[in-house]
Amino acid sequence: MVGAVFSKLSDGNDALYGSILAPLRQVIVDNCSVDTEDEKLLRAMFVVEQSSMRQEHTTFKNHLTIYAEMLEDAKTGSAAHKAKGLFAQFGEAYVRTKCEFATKALTNYNSPTFKFNGKTFDRTTGDGQPVFSHQHKCKNTGSTNHSNIFTNAFGSDASMLNKLANIGRNLKNETGNITRYLFDTLIIPGNTPVLEDMAKRVIASEHYPGGDKNDINTQFGKWKLIVNPYWTVADGELPYIIMSSKALEQTSGNIFYNRTKLMVKEDVDNDWNLVISARARFSCGFYDWRHMVMGGAPAGTTLS
Repeated sequence: MVGAVFSKLSDGNDALYGSILAPLRQVIVDNCSVDTEDEKLLRAMFVVEQSSMRQEHTTFKNHLTIYAEMLEDAKTGSAAHKAKGLFAQFGEAYVRTKCEFATKALTNYNSPTFKFNGKTFDRTTGDGQPVFSHQHKCKNTGSTNHSNIFTNAFGSDASMLNKLANIGRNLKNETGNITRYLFDTLIIPGNTPVLEDMAKRVIASEHYPGGDKNDINTQFGKWKLIVNPYWTVADGELPYIIMSSKALEQTSGNIFYNRTKLMVKEDVDNDWNLVISARARFSCGFYDWRHMVMGGAPAGTTLS
């Protein structure tokens, strides 16, 4: 469980509102847990760890005021539902912001940086290149450049998906050996319905998509599709990422750091309203690049 740490009210105010707040605090906890859809999305794309001193972190802050009248009525009826809804949104905002941050880091094509809330963050790997680049280097393969970003469109059949998965499987590690990674995860933007429809046809059709000979679809059953609602692209852009989930775990290739847990502070103002403020810090980084390949990029290697 991701969890949250509460700085509770003083004794006098806790006696006034403590019994009301107990179930509402649990609402925040429930909406920050690993069981939420956004937290599952984050953990499908990144290995999540608790802390890192080396990465540059971003800070999440949020505030919520619950009026005294609502708190007094919050044990039953519509006021209770409204109070729970506000607390749920409070927790959801935290996990959503983490997903937005991680998605921007992951999807900014071949740029070495990304911006979030007006601040610039690094997205390079150990070779000094952006996580997606056509100029990756391996220590024992000489001056040869290696690419994991391609301009080729997804297409209407499994051909390009198979090509990119084969390229990914044959990338070499730092010792010069072929990685043999099995690519099994397909990530696409949330606002590309044409790409989403075709991706589902290609990976979920038992027979070859669009064919009239009843051929077997060799990609059937191999892929998990992630439609990321926080990855949105401009009209005409249809990028996609394939990833090896096993390699992600083995290499910690994409890593997300919860530097500090969600800290929730409760206060009562001069009008007896409850004021809740929250703060957390997190970051992400890329230890490797061989576990992912991007296609449909505006710049990169073009396969013939």
